[in-house]
Amino acid sequence: MDIFSYLAAALSPAHLLLMLFGMVFGIVIGAMPGLTPTLGVALLIPMTFRLSAEAGLIVLGAVYIGAVYGGHITAVLIGIPGAPAAIATTFDGFPMNKNGFGQRALNIGVTSSFIGGLLGVCSLILFAPALAHLTLAFGPAENFWVALFGIAVIASLAIDNFWKGIVSGMLGLLLSFVGTSAMTGIARFTFGQSSLIGGISVVPALIGMFSIPQVISLFCNPSTHIISDVNKYQEENHPLRDALYVIKKPFALGLASVIGVVIGIPGAGGQVGGIVAYDWVKRTSKDKEQFGGGFPDGVIASQSSANATVGGALVPLLTLGIPGSATAAVLLGGLLIHGLFPGANLFTAHADVTYTFIWSLFLAHLVLLPLGFMGARVFSNINSLKF
Repeated sequence: MDIFSYLAAALSPAHLLLMLFGMVFGIVIGAMPGLTPTLGVALLIPMTFRLSAEAGLIVLGAVYIGAVYGGHITAVLIGIPGAPAAIATTFDGFPMNKNGFGQRALNIGVTSSFIGGLLGVCSLILFAPALAHLTLAFGPAENFWVALFGIAVIASLAIDNFWKGIVSGMLGLLLSFVGTSAMTGIARFTFGQSSLIGGISVVPALIGMFSIPQVISLFCNPSTHIISDVNKYQEENHPLRDALYVIKKPFALGLASVIGVVIGIPGAGGQVGGIVAYDWVKRTSKDKEQFGGGFPDGVIASQSSANATVGGALVPLLTLGIPGSATAAVLLGGLLIHGLFPGANLFTAHADVTYTFIWSLFLAHLVLLPLGFMGARVFSNINSLKF
């Protein structure tokens, strides 16, 4: 049967209401530093027990998309990524906010997330079987080169202060040594603390390296706003103009989205996709010197790639049963709860569930756009607070 025939099921009122609930819940979770998309999806898994397979997956998929997007809200407004995928958004999003253009950064971010996410879902629909073979090709050697490439990106991102970048990269490598060695099973640098046996997870590291310095900075100037002119928000709030700006950047959008899909497939994660996409868009831009100082193209690169990784991460999950991210691993649990097992059978015997879920991901991004535009004005009120 034609896959378009399943669109009607995704458009049913009950499914749309569940999708809206999942999107709002996901945005709230993503906008809270320390709460990740993985946690958001895991919290709603019990809720899906009594729902049909389609309805349960629609809720979880909407939470996933909403949480990945929601992470960029605090990244722009207070310089603290709400989710790991929004790390690169702080590079230009927060400087835009400090210059009085935070609401514009939010509008650009939601438009980029919308377009990048749609391209990711389209890749899932069109190329899932072919792209799944990339996952099988990624062994220890390929993962090593991906990691090495990620380290090499530091040199490009730290071009203004090379040695600071080198020291930061070495510090990151040192932190990665903490925990049990996957090769030998020996605990390293745990100093007798059982809590460090599993290593340092991403969320505590993000809070320590992004949140704590930013909080200290804000409290060092208790009488000032985050931005110098809060009223500029009302003057600069033109969602359609900001959306057109994003559309007029097809190369940056396309490059970042493709990078997001490709990196999402082997499970490198949205944080890696965002940083690598930011680096490549910066490399190919005619305005390299503007990146890092509040340049909208930096937000476009980060957000389009971050949401594109959602579709990429689901490719190996649905076709091979290999989660492309930690959140996709939790989604795998949602599939198994309803007796659905990834593989070719999922697209044949359970085509109604699979394609309804995929169409819901497409529709969720359509819901994300107006929610983001309406929420931008509300979210930006945080800039009226004094710290």
